Amino acid sequence: MILKGDVRIPKWLSPGAQNMIKRILDPNPSTRITMTGIKEDEWFRQDYIPANPEDEEEDVYIDDEAFSIHEGISVQATQPQTQKWKHEEE
Repeated sequence: MILKGDVRIPKWLSPGAQNMIKRILDPNPSTRITMTGIKEDEWFRQDYIPANPEDEEEDVYIDDEAFSIHEGISVQATQPQTQKWKHEEE
């Protein structure tokens, strides 16, 4: 029923949440809320703390086999580079 715009939204949700769901499920792509619109919405922004990627350490796992497939070369050929990356992470 979403395609027809016939959606029942629980009454126990806040008015802001109800409005957001209606706008996200709008069957008309030209009037449907965009990601920018969602991010700018007052309900969405209440108590919102944007993530800061610089605050977190990146957990990087380097898989020699996956890297070799991606690069189209043997695992042995990728190991010097992946070992270098692994040591840089330490």
